[in-house]
Amino acid sequence: MMLCIQPGLAQKTIDITASAGLGWVDNPFFDDDALRRVSANQGRTSNGQVLLDSSVPINVHHHWRSRLGGQIAEYGGTADALVGTARLESGWQWRGAPWVTDVMAYGQVNAIDRFETDTRWTGGGLLRVNHQLAARWRWSAALDANLRRFPNRIDVNANGDAQTDASQSVRLETTSGPWSTGDVRWWGTAAGSALRLASNANELARTGYAANAQVVGAFRTLTWQTGVGGWALMLPELPRQDTGIQYDAAVGYAVSDSVSLQVTARHIVGDSDAPAGRFRHWQTGLDLTFRTGWTASPRQSPLPLESGLQQLSDGRWRFTVVDEGAHRMALVGDFNDWRAQAHGMRLENGTWTIDLQLPPGRQTFMFLADGTRWMTPPFGAQLDDGFGRKVGVVWVD
Repeated sequence: MMLCIQPGLAQKTIDITASAGLGWVDNPFFDDDALRRVSANQGRTSNGQVLLDSSVPINVHHHWRSRLGGQIAEYGGTADALVGTARLESGWQWRGAPWVTDVMAYGQVNAIDRFETDTRWTGGGLLRVNHQLAARWRWSAALDANLRRFPNRIDVNANGDAQTDASQSVRLETTSGPWSTGDVRWWGTAAGSALRLASNANELARTGYAANAQVVGAFRTLTWQTGVGGWALMLPELPRQDTGIQYDAAVGYAVSDSVSLQVTARHIVGDSDAPAGRFRHWQTGLDLTFRTGWTASPRQSPLPLESGLQQLSDGRWRFTVVDEGAHRMALVGDFNDWRAQAHGMRLENGTWTIDLQLPPGRQTFMFLADGTRWMTPPFGAQLDDGFGRKVGVVWVD
């Protein structure tokens, strides 16, 4: 579930997303500080997750953000296991195009219902910087550090994420796109991480590296993605080294504005100097996502000469954005299949404006300047669209 509450100019939007899934796994594995491994044979999986995300503007540049998330997964087989995670983040965000900076504090709990010590509490801080490098290129950097109640787990996936959190990690990521081939849009991402995982025993403290890359495509209501990544973790005092590679693939289909389906597959191969650290892991699944939401806007006109969105008295929606460097501006989104030529905006007194009758349902959108520069709306709710970028969202009755 995702809840985004962010008043923009004459706009308040709530967006709610809930997802659940079923799947099959051939070898669920849980590694506890390299001391023991709990595995199940072939069996089912089921999962569900909730995410509440709010962003409240203090002024045009400063925002207060909070995020509460939870996820639970059940692994069936000869050794059933229930795995759960809950996390709360809260902090400050500064927006000043082309930069966005987040400074967050967080707390997290991870649990597996097999041993008492498998309930782990962590807390820490996160600094993240995003930058629009060029029309189709963005990069971000993140510094993550935490404290913990119990030792961290040492399983790491291709994104550089430990089963709990790394005690310290630095992550760099670059995203390119969208690139168009006819009506098909493409994105690419590449990332690398350096991390250190502490433990209750000094000889089990680890340093490591991780990297991953993926390609994402979209055509109308169909999306697909494929990715590969790997990691290496070192235990210098033992000595021991663990390495692994992970492959991911997914295909999604939007049944409607509110309902979508996604088929996923994952294969992981881990190798180690110790036999207990060697494994192979297959997992497939089907996820169902449901979305609903609401947008409220006063029926008034005209807008002030600022970026914003509001509903007019005749039921149409007025989109307004200020960009003094643009020669052309277009509004693109779900309502025009993201076609750049469908809805050109008019320039009035230094402000780009367009009035549209939008179809009912959830509509996400962005602005496209001069046919090359994609702009996240600087107002209202901003959501991750799954392609490494932020989009605006409005719900139409």
